[in-house]
Amino acid sequence: MEASVRGYALAEKADATRRAYHADFALFSAWCEGNGGAALGAAPELVAAFLAMQADAGIKPSTLTRHLSAIGYAHKLAGLPSPAAHEAVRAVLRGIRRSKGAASTPKAPATAERIAAMLAAIPAKTLQGKRDRALLLLGFAGAFRRAELVALESRAWRSRQKGCG
Repeated sequence: MEASVRGYALAEKADATRRAYHADFALFSAWCEGNGGAALGAAPELVAAFLAMQADAGIKPSTLTRHLSAIGYAHKLAGLPSPAAHEAVRAVLRGIRRSKGAASTPKAPATAERIAAMLAAIPAKTLQGKRDRALLLLGFAGAFRRAELVALESRAWRSRQKGCG
């Protein structure tokens, strides 16, 4: 039963999110060691100073938001109050966003001409090429996001593994 509980708990976050949170908290922990603070049970002022230092080093506000999420999540898992929720920390993050900017760079739309150019670059004879072309066309026709296409491919692969298709 414990294995089942652990499995469901691990399924709460995607593998990539868990890896990112682990790396982010490790970075924060190392910074805390060098600055005489405790990473777990961290004071809000310490977290705010970490975010300011990272912003001054050129780290983007979106990455700082993920760092803060990782710090907060680690505290929650340890049963400690999250310094990420403290208003002083939130104020520093808002100030960083306002000062450094958080606007994303818009990407050019995938027009029919661009899709045609992408299709021309994909080999049509190989199985992988056929798959890639089908995913590209399906994604364009359905206006799917990248994650939605990956989910389709993963779902189909799991079905084949179970003998359903």
